[in-house]
Amino acid sequence: MQGEADLVPAVNELNAFLAQTRAQLQRYINYDGTLKVPLPKDERLRQSKPAFEHFIVQDEERKSIDWRQELLDVAILVDTTLFRAYMLTRPTLAGPLFRLDNFCAPEVVEEKLYESRRYNDLIDFLYGKGLHNEALELLQKFGKDDHGDMDGNLRGPRRTVRYLQQLPFEMIDTILRFATWPIEVDAELGMEVFLADTEMAETLPRDRVLEFLQGVSSALAMRYLEHIIQEFKDITPEMHEQLISMYLERIGQDSPTQEEPSSWQLKLEALLRDSEHYNRAKVLRELPKSDGEWVRVRSMRIAD
Repeated sequence: MQGEADLVPAVNELNAFLAQTRAQLQRYINYDGTLKVPLPKDERLRQSKPAFEHFIVQDEERKSIDWRQELLDVAILVDTTLFRAYMLTRPTLAGPLFRLDNFCAPEVVEEKLYESRRYNDLIDFLYGKGLHNEALELLQKFGKDDHGDMDGNLRGPRRTVRYLQQLPFEMIDTILRFATWPIEVDAELGMEVFLADTEMAETLPRDRVLEFLQGVSSALAMRYLEHIIQEFKDITPEMHEQLISMYLERIGQDSPTQEEPSSWQLKLEALLRDSEHYNRAKVLRELPKSDGEWVRVRSMRIAD
């Protein structure tokens, strides 16, 4: 439209001014809202105005000014306005702005990116701002979309799995909450959250993960135990003993014979032979005393 085209030169001038102001503000304030040069604690020294006072509209009637908060408000206004201006005239410049550290108001960016269907950019922005629950809720919504109008890389659970793999282990509650639906849709893919060769997977609290997986599927819980013992070299006796108990349960379901031991019995034998991290007496008490089918296992050398 002609009216919008007429605005472009003026908005471009505004962009240049805001970008310059933004660079100047970064000399005084960090992205976490703290000042790069703290204000004096001595009340007498605080009577003088800080070096950045020219950025702030001052009201002579106010007796005191929260300089840090005022400067933060200015930084938020500048970045948010710059984002709006970029989206109006030069959308390609908006991405570098909100993907890097910035003071943009999250609600404004979220609204504009959602309206313009720039969903991948929206997820990147939310991740950068640490708004992980919001990002994961959107990814779940997008991933389950079956109307055919969603970006292919946002459909299904893969993007959620990749996002979860980037979170620190301290966010275990969030990780477990949002790992549920990928596992329900594609267990092989969903389990990559816990089994992939990532620092996050290795440092997750294993008792919490095991408890979660047991509530989903005993087979997945068993697979997780095998992985942390064989790949992560976990030496926690409780984990080894839990896996032994699960093998025993599966063996009982398969009714093995002495002549043809099941794959579960072979796995049990290998664990009993190779592991030194379980209670020998406790395991022997768990083994059935019936003749025939358990001769192989009971006659093995079981770790002390």
